Amino acid sequence: MNSINHIQGRKYTLLIFMVLMIFAASAQTTAKPKTINPPYWVKAMNDPEANYYKAVKSYEEFWKGKEKPEDEEHLMSKNAEVVKDHIKKRSKKEMKEQRILDYYRYQCKRFENWTMINKPYVQTDGHILTADERLKLWEQTQKSK
Repeated sequence: MNSINHIQGRKYTLLIFMVLMIFAASAQTTAKPKTINPPYWVKAMNDPEANYYKAVKSYEEFWKGKEKPEDEEHLMSKNAEVVKDHIKKRSKKEMKEQRILDYYRYQCKRFENWTMINKPYVQTDGHILTADERLKLWEQTQKSK
C-alpha cells in the first residue's frame, strides 16, 4: 500500500514538473503576437455591446476548415520525451508559429468559456444582458416568489 502511494506521488510530481516546464517555455507566448489582427470573436469578449450570435458565427467561420489547437491538457498524457520535444529550442519561424498557436489556443478556451457564461443571458436579438440588467432580472424574480 505504501509503495503504491509513493509511485502515485512520483507520478503527480512528474506531471506537475512537466506542466510547469510547458508553462515556463510558453510564458512569453500568450500575449497577442504583433502580426495578428484579432478577429471579431476575440474582440467581442471584451465588448459589452457585442452581439452573441454574430460572435459565435464569426468564431465558427474563422475555424471552418481549420483544426482548432489542442489545449495543454493533451500534453499531460504524453511521456517525457514528447514534452521535451514540445519545449525544445526552435527557430525564429517556429517560435512565431508557436506564439500564434498559443494565442489562438488561449483565445479558443476563453471564447468557449465566454459563450457558456453568457448563453443564459442572450436575448433573441443577440444582445447579452449587462450586469445591471441581470441584477434587475434577479430582483424581479425574487419579488415574484
